[in-house]
Amino acid sequence: MAANNTLVELNHNVIGILTGYGAAPTGFAKRTELMERVLDLRNCISYRIEAIIFHQEVIDTYWPKIQEWLISHLVNNKGKEPEKTFLNAQDTLLFIFDDIIFNIISLVDYFGNLISVIYSGEQYRNKKWKGLLNLINNKEDKLPIDDLIIQHNKDWVNDLTEYRAKIFHYDRDKTKTIIYGIYGGVSTYVATPKKFIKSMKNFPTDLSMNDQPPHLIKSCDWLISKTSDTFNNILELIKEDKL
Repeated sequence: MAANNTLVELNHNVIGILTGYGAAPTGFAKRTELMERVLDLRNCISYRIEAIIFHQEVIDTYWPKIQEWLISHLVNNKGKEPEKTFLNAQDTLLFIFDDIIFNIISLVDYFGNLISVIYSGEQYRNKKWKGLLNLINNKEDKLPIDDLIIQHNKDWVNDLTEYRAKIFHYDRDKTKTIIYGIYGGVSTYVATPKKFIKSMKNFPTDLSMNDQPPHLIKSCDWLISKTSDTFNNILELIKEDKL
């Protein structure tokens, strides 16, 4: 649930910084069209943040129930894996994980639009993240925020964008259920898909459990925290540059 707190902080910072930017001498208070566009983007960003929070709460709420359900089937089937039950549990968590990724990519594009408008003007309001990168790469004199955006894109955004394209357009990802002993009994978790781990070149190795892929929920928390930290850092630079 800690990742939720970082998202709440991000939402708060978006609203606060844009309010300050609108009132600043170089802001948009006297430019009605630009003001409306920036406020629309703020609302879109808040909507996506709320969607990610919702999906994370769903996965956090339903996992204990799914785990209890899986263990009861294991016990009732005397340790034999009830394949259909496991597949249902895996798919349920993957549905939510996919939705979180789709919402994060949408959030990234909204931020691309917002940053393009603030730094390059209203005519760049629909550039998305890729268009923002093109604007930055075509600049001769780069700002600190440009370097930060390039860094985060190399660190994880580009990897996640390509992963999302693969599972959306070509082939869904798959996972497995890990069963392990605990306190004389048995427990279980749904693993992070291998394609996701392979796609994210800076995925943290310390999330793994006993040489097994990490819990899907841990990877979810990592990805959400990564998203929040990235855009909180970017907003901080916007605050320094524009307020």
